[in-house]
Amino acid sequence: MEFKEFYNNKNILITGAAGTIGRQIARLLLECEPEELRLMDNNETEIFFLMEEYSNANNVHCFLGDVRDFEDVRRNYSDISKAKRVLGYEPNYDLDKGLKATFEYFKNRYGITVNRKQ
Repeated sequence: MEFKEFYNNKNILITGAAGTIGRQIARLLLECEPEELRLMDNNETEIFFLMEEYSNANNVHCFLGDVRDFEDVRRNYSDISKAKRVLGYEPNYDLDKGLKATFEYFKNRYGITVNRKQ
């Protein structure tokens, strides 16, 4: 499978998107025609410039956030809109309830515990 084919119609999150490498990766991936390209960085000024640069691209969304902050990543990446649109999917649980149920399942079935550092 070719690079362009692999990223075509995918939802992609780039962290550090306002840096030199992040900007180049964003430009390269935009040529692959992703479903959605989410650009995240903790530099407010540079994210503003990215928003200006991609203001005409409907599939590019820029976010101020930090990968060291779990809530920033979760808020900026969690998206089930394509599953809803294509499959008619409607979740039975919200994300927090679903994660809790999943952790409980693995804890009870396999004795696995999860310790999340914040």
